[in-house]
Amino acid sequence: MKRLLIFSLILVVCIVIGCEYPVDTATLQVHLTSPLQTKDSRTIVPDGESLTIHSYAIEGSGPNDKTFSITTLSSQVLIEGLVFGTWDISSTAFNAQGTPLVTGSVSHHLTTTSTQVDLDLDTLVGNGMIDITFNWGDSTFTGIVLDVYITDQGGVETKVTSGLTIDTPAAIASFEAVKPAGSYELRYELFSNAIKIGGGTEALRIIKDATTSGIIQISMDKQSPSSQGLNINSLITTPVEGTISGLDNSILPNTPVTATFNHLKGGGTTDIDVRWYLDGKLIGSGKTVEFSTYTGIHRLDAVAKTALAGSMGSVSLPFSVSVDGNRGIPVILETIRQGDYDDRSNQFALNQASDCIFLRDGKILVASNNALQLCEVVRDKLQVVSTFTDSGATSNPEIESYPVYGVKWLAADLFDDIVVTVSPAKKTIVIYRYDASSNNLIKLDYRVSNSETDEFWESMSNPVVDPIYNYIYFLDPYESWIVYYSYDLTGMTYIGATFLDYSEEFDSPNQFSISSDDQRTVFVTPMTNSFHIMKNTIGSLYDNPEPCLEFATSIPDGSTASLQGAKIMFQHLYTFEAGGIGHYLKDNSELIWNRATTVDTPIHDVKDMVIDDAFEKGWLISGGSTDCGVSLMNFISGVPQHVSFVPTGNFSAIKIALSPNNSQLCLLGNNSNLMLLRVADD
Repeated sequence: MKRLLIFSLILVVCIVIGCEYPVDTATLQVHLTSPLQTKDSRTIVPDGESLTIHSYAIEGSGPNDKTFSITTLSSQVLIEGLVFGTWDISSTAFNAQGTPLVTGSVSHHLTTTSTQVDLDLDTLVGNGMIDITFNWGDSTFTGIVLDVYITDQGGVETKVTSGLTIDTPAAIASFEAVKPAGSYELRYELFSNAIKIGGGTEALRIIKDATTSGIIQISMDKQSPSSQGLNINSLITTPVEGTISGLDNSILPNTPVTATFNHLKGGGTTDIDVRWYLDGKLIGSGKTVEFSTYTGIHRLDAVAKTALAGSMGSVSLPFSVSVDGNRGIPVILETIRQGDYDDRSNQFALNQASDCIFLRDGKILVASNNALQLCEVVRDKLQVVSTFTDSGATSNPEIESYPVYGVKWLAADLFDDIVVTVSPAKKTIVIYRYDASSNNLIKLDYRVSNSETDEFWESMSNPVVDPIYNYIYFLDPYESWIVYYSYDLTGMTYIGATFLDYSEEFDSPNQFSISSDDQRTVFVTPMTNSFHIMKNTIGSLYDNPEPCLEFATSIPDGSTASLQGAKIMFQHLYTFEAGGIGHYLKDNSELIWNRATTVDTPIHDVKDMVIDDAFEKGWLISGGSTDCGVSLMNFISGVPQHVSFVPTGNFSAIKIALSPNNSQLCLLGNNSNLMLLRVADD
């Protein structure tokens, strides 16, 4: 009775004030761009400091002394409720360690038609320290002079006149300096008694309050390696000499390749014995070797000899492992099954695994039968970090640190490191704070369905989180309610529930999803092949995010036998159908959503989809029992295009998650298994 009375009052408010914003404010879309490059294999960079932008701090001031200040992980941000007029906006980008990398500012006049602005981050921040050691390894050289030159990004070269110390007996030199943040070229020439005996060039990257350090081994009067092989060096006159072939400069991770040793001369015979080393570890013997490895920079060595004394020689080939050349096409890294162990001898908890999410630091949280497990990706392999359990079916969420029994679904607020779990079996919702430093979940609050109060539900769907306004929504499919809470770092507060009606069109609603701008939620009813879009009443006169029905429709006849779910990105909606992907576009003039596109072959029975932060690429899982796979989709102005299909064999995925840096995919299968894939380099 209480709930029906609350619903009636809220309905009156919805009729009076509607679901739109006041006319004198608008939402500004800010697109942040930066020319920063990530480090390459020949750049000396600060140890422990990432060069990749992880987060942004944005501030703005506008008319009537209005201001705003937000922090975000995304380069595209919606700033809501701004008054019309001129806004001065500034932003600073930070890496994952919290070090500022680059800053920028822009002035924008906000009107009803001018609601987008590009903010270029083009000014590097602060000063950093250079600490370089040069080592030429031979103290017999006398009359040593080392000339060092620094070239800035503008191309101006300056000879170093201070901060350089030479220790001739130790055959080393050190160079220390403080420089503004940026990229530099370090050129050096080593002379002995006015004769040049070595030299080279290195790239340096300097960031604020960090030390760029490294050791440069100066090779004296020796030939440089070619791109496909090195001459074999030996102290005798008849060494084995050869090259390594069959290996490109860049290969894919976890993809077998074959390298071949090509004997050129030396050794006194053609009966060659070859041993192969990858990054110093023996991986095989013989004229050829097959191997695969993880993303990064590597070195392959072949040590060759014959039966004759003094014939041993070696050849080295540096190469990189990268997926960037794949342009988003997934590469499978590994498949893990219930009962498997990681490289640290920890067992994976994947029994009846039902959901997985990435957390802000890139770790993965997996919900399985009566357990939560936190994992991390190390060298393209999954490693167990923490496992959270409780006392089982009789567990009490009030006293349990981790009420995980029956948890089926997960959600996360990556801004505040909040994790939400839902257990339909226990009719319980729990929120935690994720502490990345200790790899722990700290329980903040919980709710159990209680028929004596308004906080009552018969069933529970997956939860969705609005991280901007801090709201949690979930469906009660059996009773057809949308239940919603507010939350913060102290707990959560019940706000209300929206009754959907007992009519046939709302029969067993499920697969809840929230839009990318947090303005709408959508759910599907597979029994009627329909989807329903709810407009959230955020920014209304009352602090109540009650969803109001904005649009509902059934998908066209013959398109599907089972509607699996839907996803909203701004003005675009995508339906997961047996026949592929349906694309709907919002018509603002009539407040309806029209079907615009269908993408079918080779995809069908679509289960789930994720989309990157730039709204340019997406990845979906599809297929039946024998033709399962993951597909790369491109989005051009929101219109989906199928690019490539990667089969996953008998691995039938039910859930897909994308890492915050858009580089990795985690797939959960329907057989207590998990698959890790890479779509970009870190």
